[in-house]
Amino acid sequence: MDKEIVIEEKIEYGTKRFYPINDLGKKFASLLGKKTLTIEALYFIVKELEIPVNYKSTNVMDQFLN
Repeated sequence: MDKEIVIEEKIEYGTKRFYPINDLGKKFASLLGKKTLTIEALYFIVKELEIPVNYKSTNVMDQFLN
């Protein structure tokens, strides 16, 4: 089982959304009845549950800058 949550940020209609892309993240979203995780949920996961959250960039420019 994964020991971290991996998220992907997407901007939809001007709103940032955080989509979980691994199994653990998807399970948390499912428990919340959502497809995305909010900042508040991510904060709780990191601070209270001490589960790391990693960000996978989908921005093409980030691939060139890193």
